[in-house]
Amino acid sequence: MHELDPLAWPNAPAWAIAIGTLGRCLIFGSLLMFSCSALAWAISFKNALLGRLGAVCLTLGALGLLGAFGCLLTLFVTDQFEFSYIFSHSDKLTELRYKVAAVWSGQEGSFLLWATGSSIFALLAARRTGQYRRWFSVAYAVFLGSLAGILAYESPFHLNLLAGRPILPPDGRGMTPSLLNYWITIHPPTIFLGFGSLTVIYCWALSALAESQLDAWAKMIRPWAITSLALLGLGLCMGGFWAYETLGWGGFWAWDPVENASFVPWLLCVALIHGLFVQLAKGKWHFGNVLLAGSTLIAFVYGTFLTRSGFLADTSVHSFAQMDRSALRLLIGMLSVGIVSFLSLWIMRLRQAKRMAKVPVEDSPSEGLFHKHAFYGLAVWLSVGLGLATAFGMSVPLFMTLLGRQTKVVDEALYHKVVVWFFIPIVVLMGIGPYLGWRGMSARALAIRLSTIFWLTLGGLGLIMLWIKNPEHGVGIDIADTVDFPFGLKVPLLPWMAFLIGISLFGFLANGWRVIDVARRSRASIGGLIMHVGVIVTLAGLIISRGFQKKQQFYVRQDQPSFALGYAISYKGRTKDYLDRNNHVLFDMEGNGERFQVEPSLYYIPQEDNKPPSPMVWPSIHRHPFYDVYFTLGALLFEATDPIPFKVGQQQIFDGILITYNKMVRKGEAGMAGTKFFADVTLKSAKGEAHARPSLAIAKGNLDYTPARVDDQYFISLVSMDAADKTAYLQFQYASPRYPVELFYKPMTILVWLGAGIMTLGGIVATFYRRSALRGAAKSKPAHATERTPQS
Repeated sequence: MHELDPLAWPNAPAWAIAIGTLGRCLIFGSLLMFSCSALAWAISFKNALLGRLGAVCLTLGALGLLGAFGCLLTLFVTDQFEFSYIFSHSDKLTELRYKVAAVWSGQEGSFLLWATGSSIFALLAARRTGQYRRWFSVAYAVFLGSLAGILAYESPFHLNLLAGRPILPPDGRGMTPSLLNYWITIHPPTIFLGFGSLTVIYCWALSALAESQLDAWAKMIRPWAITSLALLGLGLCMGGFWAYETLGWGGFWAWDPVENASFVPWLLCVALIHGLFVQLAKGKWHFGNVLLAGSTLIAFVYGTFLTRSGFLADTSVHSFAQMDRSALRLLIGMLSVGIVSFLSLWIMRLRQAKRMAKVPVEDSPSEGLFHKHAFYGLAVWLSVGLGLATAFGMSVPLFMTLLGRQTKVVDEALYHKVVVWFFIPIVVLMGIGPYLGWRGMSARALAIRLSTIFWLTLGGLGLIMLWIKNPEHGVGIDIADTVDFPFGLKVPLLPWMAFLIGISLFGFLANGWRVIDVARRSRASIGGLIMHVGVIVTLAGLIISRGFQKKQQFYVRQDQPSFALGYAISYKGRTKDYLDRNNHVLFDMEGNGERFQVEPSLYYIPQEDNKPPSPMVWPSIHRHPFYDVYFTLGALLFEATDPIPFKVGQQQIFDGILITYNKMVRKGEAGMAGTKFFADVTLKSAKGEAHARPSLAIAKGNLDYTPARVDDQYFISLVSMDAADKTAYLQFQYASPRYPVELFYKPMTILVWLGAGIMTLGGIVATFYRRSALRGAAKSKPAHATERTPQS
């Protein structure tokens, strides 16, 4: 009774209250420091003292947010449930790694993680911005100050108060069960570091516009953009792996709004990096690149608004709590100010450049039709186009809400129909681009350079298709399968997949060959080529594993094996109680020349208000070098049908059984305890005719049901009875509970994992060999010591 009576709960310990108070004070102190930093830097023109003051305040503010994160982490690890956020996202039984991850498992903590990641990059980048430091620091301080303001409302340090005193509940509610996976410990920190790095790109671009210096900026920002690209790409892949291993739908990517909110900034980073190469090599695209740089963070803040505002609450696999209204207004204000200030400054500088009427530098005489900068331009436009299409798709629920219609996400199939037309030219460009020169070349010269790659692609594709069509070692595809195209067209799957695989193979071989070719001459170039290889390998894995997958739905009885995709599946037991979240249900699988055991997770979460327990499941994946056997389990099924109303004399057919309801029989007085109602039923099937009399009895405070046996598979129960018109509500139940199963055969999923690793390696290599720009930036003079000069 002590644990159930809040009045008997002890007061929260003073030391924990002090840490929570410190966390709140650090957030408000950071807000003050960022305000002072922005003001000091804004008025610091030719005043080094104010610049130093602004730098100190920015550093103190960033350290304050890091300290607030440390305070929250301490409170989670020590089970301080007097704080509402900790009470809602942790409990005493949660393992230490999940207590750490619980810090960012909810809305308030994820905002603090975002602010922490952005603070880390402020500490890393601010001293290296050179002549751009002044307005970079102003913009960065305003941004971090906005996040601190949001955290002042969406605070993770609110206390549970009872009669004005902070109380310590004996336990918390625990983390959302679907998050209890090791990926939560590494995926959010990685992707939020990527989001934090976008702040560097945006603020540096804004500073370049403010200083009207768009030349030196390009070389200085490139390694930071590559870092953002690598972190976001790795975070996206981690999210896909998490979904694959926990959601049970057999895929890595479903175009969920939260996935898209990360994917769009990544695409804009891709466009930016290719644009920077052209600017550095040809002196072009200054204004286009700075606009791309600013759009990366704006795109993510917009995605954050969509996913945290409540518009997508019923349209995403992710769980969202609607933000505090004041915090939401701050987020909208941050987004609006970011867009308006950046675009206004961009338009002003563009007009100034046009008024100066500078004569553009002419390119060197062309030696052919194929130019590297032209292909880079196509890559930029395709990346931006794909980003805009994705952003439009994820915004559809918002548009429908504003129009007063019921929200609905864009179907995954529609995304695939649109995206494929971006995928094909992008991969072709990734294959051809590395072989082009800045001066250009003729079609014949390019064909000669790519001829070896072309023939290797044809040969490799032939071998791959032979393997695919081999029923013993390949995927054994059905040649009658088709794929849906726009306008209702259906195209045979095999040639379409062969085309997509061929495109991917061409891009892979072209970039792999180029890595070997240039490794000795230009190590700075191989990072990007390796990233190309990683992206192509990942895309190939997604295409093959989805396009050639096989799927079958069926049921498994505890006393009888089932058969699917060439396997015999037999139930073998479970490891724990069904209320234990560590419970696994064991199945033996035998067939296709192998025998193994799968162990999907299934447990039930008790609910309040006498609601039935809620099932929680995780799939089991049996991995092979060339394919996965993906086994996803549903909750135990006891009822074969919903209650079916029968009038006297009515007949219905279920699973080959003709059911005839003959009459109602009552024993006892209506409404009195002990009275029984019987449904007299005739059952006809191929096995013969039988009679059954399921019944229900009125007991004290409830009803007692007595089902009747139909055969070795089913019982029939009388669920309720209308005494007035003698309508019986009958329900078929399984004699032995059944497990609904969805079994997938997923070929070549290893490519997705391998591609993610290659892509990350490429990002590390590219950043390493471009790091000299960082050292050079750190040595250049800050903005308050330089004069501004217009730059076209």
